[in-house]
Amino acid sequence: VARCGAGALLRKARELAADDHSLLAATLGVEARLLIDNGKFEAAAQRLGRSIELAEQANEPRKAALSLTQLARAELAAGDLAAARICADRAQVLVAEQRWTAFLPFVLAVSAELDLHEGRLDIAGEQLSCAWTTAVQLADPCWLAITGRGLGLLAARRGDVTAAMRWLDSAYHRTDHLPPQVCRWIDAATIDTICDVATTHRLPRAAASVAELETLADHARMPRYVARARTYRAQLGPRSGV
Repeated sequence: VARCGAGALLRKARELAADDHSLLAATLGVEARLLIDNGKFEAAAQRLGRSIELAEQANEPRKAALSLTQLARAELAAGDLAAARICADRAQVLVAEQRWTAFLPFVLAVSAELDLHEGRLDIAGEQLSCAWTTAVQLADPCWLAITGRGLGLLAARRGDVTAAMRWLDSAYHRTDHLPPQVCRWIDAATIDTICDVATTHRLPRAAASVAELETLADHARMPRYVARARTYRAQLGPRSGV
């Protein structure tokens, strides 16, 4: 979704959806995703909660699963791991009931990232292995990128920085790739993780990675990631060259 003028377009979409619960659920889900990228997690959670309610009323379990997964992502970013776990588990149940294999890698990757935060590395590894196998079978570039980022996070948590960067580099698509090969929020999350690992371990590429994140975030109008880039730059210090 292009961010320039997206707010006006989404407001118009809400008006057009009117009393169509299915369409309104989808519209609120898209709006919430933009809010997550802007760091407005509370506003995103409110819209996603409403989206889930509308999807359930419209008997649209797949739309509910999508919004539950996005809500888990928002709550994870906001640091509310308990709430994120509830949403991720609900989403997994719906995906299993619907046999929605095409969506499985995303919900597994989000659940696995929660496992990493909770220190359950082996369980995270099992989920990411399943997600990766499914993403490869689907040949879906978005799911391959999301799952590759997860495997990079796992490798970093296990102390294998080389493997972590290999996974993360394979998941990321540079800003000069036009048109974008995956959703820009996925690339933003991936280069953010690259910056985190490179900064933490003082890798020689850290400054260049931070500059890449700042370029992407500015071009895609994602203030949340602009702020993240500034934080990394401060951590690197005045001699970083960023």
